Amino acid sequence: MVRDALTQVIYIKNYWKVIVLYNVFLGQDNAGFTYTEQSKRISIVGIGKASSKEQLINTIAHEAKHV
Repeated sequence: MVRDALTQVIYIKNYWKVIVLYNVFLGQDNAGFTYTEQSKRISIVGIGKASSKEQLINTIAHEAKHV
C-alpha cells in the first residue's frame, strides 16, 4: 500500500528506468523491496518508513544493489 509516497524516476544512461517510491507502507519499519522487469528494462523500488536516517540510507543502499 502506498500512503503519501514520494516518487522519484531515475534514468540510467537512457538504458534502464528505475522508479523509486519512498514512504511505502510495508508492515514494518526499515524494509524495502525491488521488482525488476528485465524485458522492459525497468525496476520498481519501494522504500518503507525508516526508524532513523541511518536506517533509511541502509535500506536505500541495500535495494540499489538489487537494481
